[in-house]
Amino acid sequence: MADSILALKTILCHEVGNTGDGLVDDPDDPGGITKYGVSFRFLKDHGIDVDGDGDIDAEDIRGLNPEETAKLYKQFFWNLVHGDDFADQAVATKLFDMAVNMGPGKAIKLAQASAGVPDDGIFGPKTFRALNVTGDAVQPLLTSICSTQVGFYRGIVMARPKSQKFLAGWLVRANCTLATPCRTCRAFLKG
Repeated sequence: MADSILALKTILCHEVGNTGDGLVDDPDDPGGITKYGVSFRFLKDHGIDVDGDGDIDAEDIRGLNPEETAKLYKQFFWNLVHGDDFADQAVATKLFDMAVNMGPGKAIKLAQASAGVPDDGIFGPKTFRALNVTGDAVQPLLTSICSTQVGFYRGIVMARPKSQKFLAGWLVRANCTLATPCRTCRAFLKG
């Protein structure tokens, strides 16, 4: 069974890096102000008033702490990709990381396409059987998922040229797995 805490370390590596809280307020980011990888758009879409003041605004993002972030990630991302049910940690972590970055529905569709099952975004038994691989089947699946993820990010840039400045980081993230971690993750996961 995969471990959400280990997977969370990978997410934080990509969202925060080695230091800080990853607070980013880039006008070209359609998600808006973001901290620990949690975006303002996500809070608004889910009606989450972090500070309990009756509205959802940038202060809710600024007030996020690691414990609240971990709970949000578990409820809205890890659980939706059925992370606890996976036999292989690397596959579960990759799906979780994709869900955080692009939303669970899109992550499931891309993983389905990579595994050769209908990409309907529904995580049913057929999808789970195709993705819950072990042993020698893990690396080919991860390679396919990474390739599909790269294509997805390139498509975003084609459709929204302002996103070009994010592409290099997205490509690093797309090609990062527990088996082949990016440089930042190698350093971060050691600590």
